[in-house]
Amino acid sequence: MKRNVFLGVIVCVFFVCFFGYYTIFTRTKSDVAEYRFSIQSGDSAGSVATHLESDDVIGSSLIFRLYLKFTGKDTNLKTGDYVVTAPITIARIVDVLSKPGTEERTITIIPGWTLRDIASYLVKEGIAQNEEEVYVLTGYPAQYGEIGLKGLSDYPYIASKPTNVSLEGYMMPDTFRIYKNATVEDVIRRLLSERTKQIPQEWYEEVKRQGRDMHDIFTMASVLQKEVRGSENKKLAADLFWRRLDANWALQSDATVHYIFGTPDSVFTSDAERASENPYNTYKYPGLPPGPISTPSIESLEAAIFPTKNDYWFFLTTLDTGEVIFSKTVEEHTRNVYKHLR
Repeated sequence: MKRNVFLGVIVCVFFVCFFGYYTIFTRTKSDVAEYRFSIQSGDSAGSVATHLESDDVIGSSLIFRLYLKFTGKDTNLKTGDYVVTAPITIARIVDVLSKPGTEERTITIIPGWTLRDIASYLVKEGIAQNEEEVYVLTGYPAQYGEIGLKGLSDYPYIASKPTNVSLEGYMMPDTFRIYKNATVEDVIRRLLSERTKQIPQEWYEEVKRQGRDMHDIFTMASVLQKEVRGSENKKLAADLFWRRLDANWALQSDATVHYIFGTPDSVFTSDAERASENPYNTYKYPGLPPGPISTPSIESLEAAIFPTKNDYWFFLTTLDTGEVIFSKTVEEHTRNVYKHLR
């Protein structure tokens, strides 16, 4: 009797092992040459297994999950699009999951863009359904408010940003490869991560030596980005602006007023616009605006940290050629305005 029970157990173990081996390494979805599937942000091993089983790609979601756990890949599923070529088995699917998603796309964020521009672009690219979806995470342009994106301590250059100021200006402009199914949050975090890598440690040390913080630098750089063309001109304007701040002058940057009203293509501002009570209005309020007004390039950031010393107090950009003309006195600046802007 005992011998029969023992043989029965052996047979059962054999069939369980055989079934498990067959299900993991042999059983295939033989009617297709390849199978494509996606993992979205927040998907669990269970939800992936259920989806694969419902598509008849795997024979058992339970064995899939057990094998995934056995290989240690159940807690590190990466979002992305995946392709498995024949023979399509559980083992090959799990192997594919150990690699980044294979299908990507390109996005480009332009230096000088504002949150409005970025939100509009993400909607156009089909990454966001509407601008609101972006602003909920980043905060709203030219407004104080709550930021929905958590974990900002992962990005050290944001540490000095006031909590009620948006992420305007903090995302890195460049061309990036992202997963085709990347979410708005995925994209924002990628842009913040890339900006973190871009800033050398010695810049933090220099900013601290100057008695400033990175929020000051990003804010100044964003104004330079909108106001001035050319690396050396930006460095001259940066020194001019910092001296104005030290002297408690108003920056009187038209770019900050355009930012309030979302009129980036305008050159001049009206008396009514310059009378705006919005705290980003640097005609009305001395000091830097509460936060950046655009996405600065690395060139603009460098200019804000390492300005070129000079004794100018005013400048303008000509309408026809974009030449930047600096002046030492208000009388000289007034003559230049009538000569080049009237």
